[in-house]
Amino acid sequence: MIDSMPLSREDGLPVRDSGPWAKEKLAYVAKYQQIFAQGMKNRWAERVYFDLLAGPGRCVDRETGDEFRGSPVLSLDAPFTSRVFIEEDPILAEALRRRVGTEPQIINADANAEETVAAAREAISADGLGLAFVDNLGLDVPLDTLARLTNGRRIDLMITVQVGDLTRNPRNVVAGREEPGRFEAFFGSRSWLAIFQAAGERNLSAAETANELLDFYGTQLGRIGYPYVEHSVRVMRNSRNVALYRLVLAAKHERAVDFFRKIEVIDPMGQRRLF
Repeated sequence: MIDSMPLSREDGLPVRDSGPWAKEKLAYVAKYQQIFAQGMKNRWAERVYFDLLAGPGRCVDRETGDEFRGSPVLSLDAPFTSRVFIEEDPILAEALRRRVGTEPQIINADANAEETVAAAREAISADGLGLAFVDNLGLDVPLDTLARLTNGRRIDLMITVQVGDLTRNPRNVVAGREEPGRFEAFFGSRSWLAIFQAAGERNLSAAETANELLDFYGTQLGRIGYPYVEHSVRVMRNSRNVALYRLVLAAKHERAVDFFRKIEVIDPMGQRRLF
């Protein structure tokens, strides 16, 4: 896959092949990085940002050719005291390193590995405050990883959840075309299947069923120490208006929910939303 990745016209390094929907998502992520780090600046001396699936730090819009910064590079604009970027692929990790310099800690390893989680936890003290962005497009980071990372640490989570995946693929598990392990790991429970089947018995649509599963995911986040879970109002869609993903905030204090709602008041197009 890496061999087929496009190269940046600006620096010749690999860029992530994306679409305008990714730019929209990252606009919200950047606003939250800023409001979180700035809003907590006078209350927390230590403010650590984690990016669990960091990528090369730069993206390209496949429809227009426009390039834009990825989440780890965007975090450099926010007043975090330190940053930890995790990227498993060595080529992408090196591209990211060349783009962000030597200050952020870059861990070239699988985000789910015990050693990786342990190394990330060492970057934040028990008295620090953290924000972890998990761009979980393939549901690649299971609930167990999040639990291990955040146990005993004040780390809020902003997670990209593939609504399209939850809409299409659970039926493949039921039909025997896909193993259930990926969903079990993501939700941290086999009970997701009961949620899916109950939605079918109520004749819910695929989109409504995905929302039921998303609510169940919020419940599971609550079980690992997150009493405040908020889903973005906005569902990011592709150019064919197909739902792709939503942002989910999991926080340990209600103030974070206020921050999250504020970033959605004005969308990336400058339109004010009514709640």
